[in-house]
Amino acid sequence: MTDRKLRAHERKKPAISFTPDDWGKLRAELQLRPEPEACVLLVIAATGLRIADVLAIEIAPLRSAVERDGVLDIVQKGGRKRQIPVAGAKTVWVGLLQRVTDGATVAAWICPASNWGSKGGGGAYQRCNRYLRALCAELDIDGTPHLHRMRRTVATRALAHTHDIHLVSQLMGHRKISSTQAYTDELRAGEVSDLHAELWNQ
Repeated sequence: MTDRKLRAHERKKPAISFTPDDWGKLRAELQLRPEPEACVLLVIAATGLRIADVLAIEIAPLRSAVERDGVLDIVQKGGRKRQIPVAGAKTVWVGLLQRVTDGATVAAWICPASNWGSKGGGGAYQRCNRYLRALCAELDIDGTPHLHRMRRTVATRALAHTHDIHLVSQLMGHRKISSTQAYTDELRAGEVSDLHAELWNQ
């Protein structure tokens, strides 16, 4: 048995995004919640960032970037650096900064004892994950809620909106376009259905 990552067609359960109705309910509820975890989930919903990227953000540079409508330097997995413009999601970033009470990073603010960077993800990651699961149960949202499902939803919605895989690849911070192509599977069923209808009506 190898440790390689399963391809989409090899998974037992296909990865799916939140439905438009569930996504709307989730986003609306997160905007009403004062908890730090809600702030983090809103950032993911607005930007498509990985949870690890959000938790590693340093508060002081974020504050400076928001004040200047500039860019935020983020170190992604593998140590790759990326710049994120803050202007497009400024409301969400400002909301996070208004609630920050302590800590040099987002992870330290959520869970001061968090061992961020550990293999298990640390306390901040676990808190955000549990928060999302509890909120989805409360809102009666279908499917298994997990943090990457939020990111996947941002990607599929962006692809449906723009039909520009290169732009969405940049949004998601993918190194390879093939990573972004994995998100197109969900859209194809609807597109094939539309094509069937067009062919039938010709």
